[in-house]
Amino acid sequence: MHRFSSGVLTGQTVEQAMLRDAPRLYSLMKWVRDESIPGLQSAVRDFDILRSKLRKARIAANCAQSGCQGTPCSMTFPVDKEGWCRVDPYYWCDKHSPWEKRGISQKYDIHFDAIRRMKTKAEQQMLFTKLKIVYGIAPGTRITKTFAQTFFAKLE
Repeated sequence: MHRFSSGVLTGQTVEQAMLRDAPRLYSLMKWVRDESIPGLQSAVRDFDILRSKLRKARIAANCAQSGCQGTPCSMTFPVDKEGWCRVDPYYWCDKHSPWEKRGISQKYDIHFDAIRRMKTKAEQQMLFTKLKIVYGIAPGTRITKTFAQTFFAKLE
């Protein structure tokens, strides 16, 4: 797994960075792709592998439909007047959908990819924190290299 040798992510593997600061990692990987930075192509490859593994993660949240015991697989967000999603996700199982359509986003997979739907870095960070909890990572958990490796190894 690629280990960053400079910048704010120095010393972290892509796995650690994904669980410590996904908004920053997503921004960095977008920049690497846009600029075609040769020294970080292995990081992009590892990043894409981890993104696909996250689709297999166990979800520790309940469906927004009252009384439903189904495991959510998608989420929606309230949408502001400018069309940006707000950081108040509702989680939905396959059987249920939002009660109304106006002012609600389309369904998105429960995934860190959704942070790109947020307008500001602060909102991206708040959603990232909420999604970590949904993935079963308790607030205050120390994300070490071993923890990150174990977390993603369980997703294979």
